[in-house]
Amino acid sequence: MTLVELYQLKGVTYYSTDKFQHRYLYVYDELFKGLENEHISLFEIGYASGGSAKLFADFFKKGSVRCIEINPLLVYTWEANPIKHRRLTVECKDATTIDEAYFKGLPGGVPDIIIDDG
Repeated sequence: MTLVELYQLKGVTYYSTDKFQHRYLYVYDELFKGLENEHISLFEIGYASGGSAKLFADFFKKGSVRCIEINPLLVYTWEANPIKHRRLTVECKDATTIDEAYFKGLPGGVPDIIIDDG
């Protein structure tokens, strides 16, 4: 199942993201074709409401998704009402401090895919 199909199946209420309206999911489907059953680690900069992270976690069935968000209010909201997902981690961090040393400290090291939506 593609990202577009997953999104259309459950809708914007479940995957609260604007990536469908902006047609990014169609591009991601082309880029990620054949990777959905791989052990992919994805890192997303800019968490917002977490909808796209949840979508990526559902798409990469064997993978993991890690997100950062510069707005502590959004991370606090997530911590108060976490998305129940076994492969999703969110943290608040100043995106200007992210470098190779940061990634080396993550479980799994440098991610396979980085999406900057911050």
